[in-house]
Parts: sequence; structure tokens; C-alpha cells
Amino acid sequence: MTGPSMNYMIKPAGPATYQDILDAPEGLIAEIINGELVLHPRPAPPHLEAEGELVVDLKGHHRKTKFKPGGWLIVSEPEVHFSDSDIYDPDIAGWKTETLSELPSTAHFDTVPDWVCEIVSPSSRKMDRVIKPVVYAQHGVKHYWIVDPEACTLEVFKLQDGNWVLLAMASDEDVVKFEPFPDVPLELKYYWPDTKESD
Repeated sequence: MTGPSMNYMIKPAGPATYQDILDAPEGLIAEIINGELVLHPRPAPPHLEAEGELVVDLKGHHRKTKFKPGGWLIVSEPEVHFSDSDIYDPDIAGWKTETLSELPSTAHFDTVPDWVCEIVSPSSRKMDRVIKPVVYAQHGVKHYWIVDPEACTLEVFKLQDGNWVLLAMASDEDVVKFEPFPDVPLELKYYWPDTKESD
């Protein structure tokens, strides 16, 4: 038996604005999705653990090449303004140096990421699998990953002709290298809450 969704969609009088995000209650993540303000709670520890381990792997590998040719900037929970009606807070996003050559001076990013990863929580499953991928594709995000700590899976998608194509799927204790980071080995067992003890 599952509890109610913890996503709260609030419809102000008229389209949501950035001020609605700034005025959101403390402790909640606020996004504007298809013009509507969406509030949801901070993620649970399994979500945070998977996110943190993946960020460590990617940032560690690209630390010395950040803002150099072929390098990547990897950011955890950036605020990305795709448009006034789509302001997202993806779990992790990455920009190639050729796309973003320096950090913005604002508290948010206006440049579309080259890669986005969402960590699925029970309350965000529909958002991460159905709603957000459409907007990411519309704005030209080239790579999309979905990490599911509950199912212990990583799904890798690439945008082709405006549609997401599943390139690969890995699970459990697989060690993998996937686009757009083909030179970064990922040991998936470190992303799941109950598998580290197998070392």
C-alpha cells in the first residue's frame, strides 16, 4: 500500500512566475512546470546517496578539465531556466565546455544543459519519467539519465530526431561506461542503499 503523492501542484491566479518560487515555503523544492508552480519535499536518504555518489564520480573525473576543451561542468541540483513557464531543479546536470565556458553570475542557469540526470523517488516517478523528459527534449537536452535507487537501475537515453531513445540499461552491481561520459567507469553498487556491504 502506498501513501499519497507528496508533489503539490499549486495554480496561482494566472501563470506562475519566478516570484512564486522565491516565495515558496522554506524546506520545499519549488519548480515551474508547464506554467504551474510545483512544490515537493526534499528527497529521502536513498535518493541523496545515489545522487551524491554519481556526482562524486563525474566531478572527480572532470575536475581538472572543467572549462577546458572537452571538459564538463557537473552541478548538483542547479536551477535551470528553460523558459518563463519551465524552471526546473534537476537532480544533476552537466554542461560541456563548448556549451558553457564559465559559471553564470546569477543564482541560476539560462543555458540548456547537455546532460540531465533525475534520481527517481516514489513521489517523483511520473514527473521524472513522463513530464520532465518532454520539456528536456523540447529544449534540446542531448542526454538524459534516470537513476532509480529502489529498483537499483540506471537508464541511459539520447535525444535523436526530437525523441528519447533508450541506449542502455544497467542494474545492481554492474560496472559501466555510458554516453556522454564513455571514459568514466561507474560502479553502480555504490549508488544503492543496501549493497555496499558486499565489499
